[in-house]
Amino acid sequence: MFKRILPFMIIMLLVCTMLVQALEHKKDKQVKASTETSLSKASDEDLNELYNSIMSSQIEEPEEEEEEVAEGLEIGSKAPDFELTTLTGKKMRLADFKGKRVIINFFATWCYPCKIEMPVLEKFYQENHDDIEILAINIDTKSDVKGYVKKLNLSFPILLDEKGVVDTQYQVLAIPSTYIVDEKGIIINKHYGALNDQQLEKLFK
Repeated sequence: MFKRILPFMIIMLLVCTMLVQALEHKKDKQVKASTETSLSKASDEDLNELYNSIMSSQIEEPEEEEEEVAEGLEIGSKAPDFELTTLTGKKMRLADFKGKRVIINFFATWCYPCKIEMPVLEKFYQENHDDIEILAINIDTKSDVKGYVKKLNLSFPILLDEKGVVDTQYQVLAIPSTYIVDEKGIIINKHYGALNDQQLEKLFK
């Protein structure tokens, strides 16, 4: 009996397989037709957005590695960080001003060239205080620094190097001495002696 129905069962199995394949093919065609219809109705803006979405998911932007710069006192070196106290008792660090150009100026109250230079720095600070900061470091803290600042009407921060740590760190041999530091904390220029308006402008070019 089984031998009689075996051919029939094989035929039925083949028919079922063909029906399943036909249904799947029809479904694929419907999905494809539906997709093509949707795409044909989509605006150029929609298609661009879809394309950009696909591309952005496949393309990863390489991360830019920030080049490590060695610390030093030469132009192109990273300016040594420091922390000092202002006349008002506030602590300030050079690193606090990252993202802003900084003028580091070493001075003393008894230094005549410093006294000539201070109004130049004040004028430059008033004209550019949104873009630059001046950190004037006093190295003779036992003098009347407050009276000196008040007399010259200085508005930029005055830092007190009471133990001479930063003076030594920056190897200051003559005053005034000035370092120009860029937004990344890199020394881009330096000057020994009093600065005039033209020299100060030139240091930033």
